[in-house]
Amino acid sequence: MEPPEVDTVSETNLLDAYSTVEDFIQGLTSNQKRYDFLAYLMGEVSLIKLEMPNARDALQMFINLNNKGMKLDPSDILKAHFFKSASKEDYSRLSEVWGSAQDNLLGQKQVKLITSMQTLLRMVIQTKTGVYVKNDDLLPVWETYLGEGSELADRVRAETEELPNKAEDLVNISKRRIPKHSGEVLSELRGISVVRAHSMYEVLLAGSHLEAETFAELSRVVEARTVLHSFSKSAYNLLEPNIHPWANAVMELDPLADREDILKASQVALKAADITNIMKEIPARLGQLKYGQADQLRIRYLLARVNAHLQERLNVTPHSVDTLMVTKTPTQPNGYDIDHLFPKAAGKREFWKSSPEQDALQGTLDRSTSILNSIGNLVLLKGSDNQFSSDSLPSDTDKLDAYSVSELRLCQLLHPSKRADLLSYSPTKKAVVELGWPEGLSMENWGEDAVAELAKFYIRIFSSSLLDDLGIESF
Repeated sequence: MEPPEVDTVSETNLLDAYSTVEDFIQGLTSNQKRYDFLAYLMGEVSLIKLEMPNARDALQMFINLNNKGMKLDPSDILKAHFFKSASKEDYSRLSEVWGSAQDNLLGQKQVKLITSMQTLLRMVIQTKTGVYVKNDDLLPVWETYLGEGSELADRVRAETEELPNKAEDLVNISKRRIPKHSGEVLSELRGISVVRAHSMYEVLLAGSHLEAETFAELSRVVEARTVLHSFSKSAYNLLEPNIHPWANAVMELDPLADREDILKASQVALKAADITNIMKEIPARLGQLKYGQADQLRIRYLLARVNAHLQERLNVTPHSVDTLMVTKTPTQPNGYDIDHLFPKAAGKREFWKSSPEQDALQGTLDRSTSILNSIGNLVLLKGSDNQFSSDSLPSDTDKLDAYSVSELRLCQLLHPSKRADLLSYSPTKKAVVELGWPEGLSMENWGEDAVAELAKFYIRIFSSSLLDDLGIESF
């Protein structure tokens, strides 16, 4: 029987397998060899026929059987299905293109989640369809999206040729760089890195076609929405299901879209009722943060964001969140420490001022350990200013001197005489009043009530800065 004409690489592989079997049979030149082979087939080989109701179940069965031997990445199976319609001329080139995309992903080490082509393919199809796609559904959803007919090969070619660029964009995003401008790092994406919200990369990937300034604006919105969600630990259904339609809307933005366009495309994730519910949770959640290994990075981000916002509002030397997140080390002498206003040292507890009001409500049992490690007793202070005062009382001269010379206005506002100097300038006084700085809050009378007041200020400024980036008026 003459073999059929073949057009694709998959058909060529099947024909090669058929030819190999035929050559083997033709090589059985004696009756004894034919008998021995037939006896082997009849006695040692079992043929099992599996019929699946559809392609999806057939693929899942193949994956299950494949996992018993040498495993293939699910994306390799997808690749085989994608390229089954490719001509012999296209197959080799598209395989190289696919390999280039895979190399781009494997070349980054920061976020292991995105080293898989399967992850990239999921993000791309979820962006295109605006709906969540399970891994098991990846192939049928792609097949439905690509469709059938004479133009299928052209559509597969077009989608495949986009993958290396998409992979490179995703890697840049994971490194907080603007796609197409890989040398420029975005401070706006620091919070996503802190809370490890890698699923939000999908929205940013959808915006990889945007010009640098527009992409930075999108990043601010994505960052603020993600941080609000994470720091409040709000319900899953308030953000996660909206990622894919959000990405789909962002994909349609003009490369030079303005802030209004970005906010409009983000409306699905900025529902007023959701934001209101989240804001109700923020004070309690931030109040639960405690200095220590588990919350250290979140506390540093909160303090960095508050100080960056305060510097901007008071119209002084700006400090980016990235700059303020740098910890002082021997190699980073200009980094920042998280300083305890009232020191942790047990020997200083005799000077601690508890709140009479809280004593009446909660009793006089010692609450200082928990309070001293809460956000209201913590301040960012440049390491070089904090060399000798970390164990000093707030009213000690060395502590006061360290806060007086700080370039951060928040530290200066806590210093009694420095605050007086700042408030003598009308524009600064106006801004401080608008920001809601607690009247009388000062290092000279530090205690439980002062800690509570500073915590409230932090929460208000942190929340306001996020809402500002979301284009929402503070509640």
